[in-house]
Amino acid sequence: MRVRWLALCGVAVVGLTGCPSFSTMGLARPIRKGTTQIVVAPEALALAVVNPTTGVATGAVLPQAEIAVRYGITDSFELGAKAWLLGAGLEGKIGIIQSNPGFGLDIAINPGFAYLGYGSTTSSSGLLSLSLPVMFGLNLGGHQLIVAPKVMDLVFLGGTSPVHVVLTGASVGFALKLGDELRIMPEISAVYPASVNSGGTTFTLPFQGAAVQAGLGLLIGGGRFDQ
Repeated sequence: MRVRWLALCGVAVVGLTGCPSFSTMGLARPIRKGTTQIVVAPEALALAVVNPTTGVATGAVLPQAEIAVRYGITDSFELGAKAWLLGAGLEGKIGIIQSNPGFGLDIAINPGFAYLGYGSTTSSSGLLSLSLPVMFGLNLGGHQLIVAPKVMDLVFLGGTSPVHVVLTGASVGFALKLGDELRIMPEISAVYPASVNSGGTTFTLPFQGAAVQAGLGLLIGGGRFDQ
């Protein structure tokens, strides 16, 4: 049992060290129908883990960067793809409430799916990342403050049974409007590993830890929201 616990802890830590992306980096409303948006964001990822028994803390700060392309299928739904230093994925955004861009509240859900393959010449594994943020955006005269609580499931493949690491957290960002189709957006995202499920058995992680991803995104295109 001790060996299994150590293996599960190792899986969770590896998963937090940069394989998935935790960002949302966008407004809490889909881009306009028929328009395209490109997002470029240099970032950094910080990890901190504390053993509650020994009190020993370990941490690391890693460089990160991502690029995304989004297309407006309708005024209420966009589809996008993004890639970062260690992975790539697909995402969608469904508008639930779209208010006055001058002042009002936007609400959207932003499901995402990503995959990362890794391994050696003799064996291979993979990591699936499933995420479901709910985005709340407060419009402030063309700018927007975004808060996005989220839940993520990291599914590690390659063993006798998949290992699910469930993360909870949130992103906070501010999209500053520089032009009709140009915004700059600082964002910080934090996630915490809540539990591990392997072979149908759920475990509570025997350590405390969090991952924080911070970035500065440039959002280009997407159409005017005041038309």
